[in-house]
Amino acid sequence: MQGGTINVGTMALGSAFLFNTSPNASGVPGSGVTLMQATRQTGTSVFQETAGSSNSLVVDGLALGLRPGSHIDALDVLADGSFIFSVDFGAQGVPGSAVERASGTGLRPMNIYRSTGNGTNELFLSGTALGI
Repeated sequence: MQGGTINVGTMALGSAFLFNTSPNASGVPGSGVTLMQATRQTGTSVFQETAGSSNSLVVDGLALGLRPGSHIDALDVLADGSFIFSVDFGAQGVPGSAVERASGTGLRPMNIYRSTGNGTNELFLSGTALGI
């Protein structure tokens, strides 16, 4: 995603590119991706490009209400700084989260979820509403 300045918590994101990776991605030494490999959060975390062909961590998956080993497969940031995302079939949410509540419904990978980075997530738009 690219755009204007967005405030995420206390961090202002300029027009830098935000991205997430697959759960088994490798990063260059000292990068945010490398940092998250140790916690199995590469597939659930959001990163920002940095100068020098590297990246930094913006928010980890636990802050988005996702368990280690899960995978975000689409991502955007709303004007209020919250994140909307979808997850793959194997994703697991923390207890009480919308991702966790969708477990066993078959709708988990079809829904769009929202998180402010407060450790959980809520349903933003259901797959049913999207016609899926």
